[in-house]
Amino acid sequence: MPTLSRLHVPALVLAWALAWPATAGDAAPVVPKPARHEFHFVVLGDSQFNDPATFNRMIDDVRHLNPAFVIQVGDMIDGYAEPGEISAQWQRFRSQVAPLGQIPFVPVPGNHDLYGPERRAEPEIEAIYRGLWGPTYRSFDYRNARFIVLNSDAPGAERRIGEAQLAWLEARLAESTAEHVFVFLHRPPATLDDAAALHALLRRFPVRFVFYGHQHHYHYLQRDGVRYVMTNAAADNVVPYPEVGGYDHFLLVTVRDGDAGFAVVHADAIEPPDSADAEANQVLFALWRGLAPEQVALAGAGPQRWTMDLPIANPTGRPLTVYLSCASADDRWRFEPAALPALALAPGAQQTVRVTAAHDADRVPESEPACSVQVLVQTRFGAWLPFTRTVTGHR
Repeated sequence: MPTLSRLHVPALVLAWALAWPATAGDAAPVVPKPARHEFHFVVLGDSQFNDPATFNRMIDDVRHLNPAFVIQVGDMIDGYAEPGEISAQWQRFRSQVAPLGQIPFVPVPGNHDLYGPERRAEPEIEAIYRGLWGPTYRSFDYRNARFIVLNSDAPGAERRIGEAQLAWLEARLAESTAEHVFVFLHRPPATLDDAAALHALLRRFPVRFVFYGHQHHYHYLQRDGVRYVMTNAAADNVVPYPEVGGYDHFLLVTVRDGDAGFAVVHADAIEPPDSADAEANQVLFALWRGLAPEQVALAGAGPQRWTMDLPIANPTGRPLTVYLSCASADDRWRFEPAALPALALAPGAQQTVRVTAAHDADRVPESEPACSVQVLVQTRFGAWLPFTRTVTGHR
């Protein structure tokens, strides 16, 4: 590669200097421009009571995000039972999503939500669903977007949308003037008996995203401009490999005027504001600064024998129990005493512990002797956190 001549460099520097503001104060500060429409919502996948503990924590995650609303794309309960049991399952599920509080929850019916013990959609089971949640397919507008919920498992129309619902969908798409159209159903569109008719209809209109579940993993693909997204909340992952989407998660969808996108959020990825113990943090910081030095001098005590004086202090406002142990990287140092007692230190107390380190004349260590000074700090949540300072002796 040719190098710049002496004549070229000043010319480049001059051009750079002319383009750069004379002072930092000349640059206009960046001021965010408000959007006409800006909001986010959450899409949850299957739950089915497969892992209720994870799903409950996921609801807490969502609550901290405070989205405009939450949509779950079906299989919320285990289903496949008699009406009495189905009603009990819905009562339990409603208690699971109750922590969402004032955040609206929009369900999408799945096969587990509509199927009875004969493993097909039954009108009586669907009637229970409608009594709790309303119509099994519907649309609503929010800000600059239209949201369409479909039923892919109506009684007598399992695994398909059906002609009547497709006609309804076409009318809702044709009448909409929204900048964004989002479609939600339970089964993957490509697996439906009328998949071709549904896709042809979606591609005719500005449908941005189609969200669904059923197969218990995450995937994303684009086909003819339509973005298809499968999601799974806490249902059993059939293939538990993250590389192919086999993990518990939810989707955070963001709309800003004419732009829309989403992020995949792993379960338990969001910390609540009070997740950190500030007091325990200060205790650990004080230990880092004042528990023990990182180095001490070795004093000669005879042939191949040395002493280490370890100054231990309690710089915190808590009583501490200090545990000590010594070792060497090449195991050629021997320590006396072989076992060191635990030290109980009151706040502000100090104590010096003397350790003797020795080695054989024919096994000269390549390492320096080192002692570990450890304290366990309990957080307000009950967890014990180890803090360790390694003190190395130097000759």
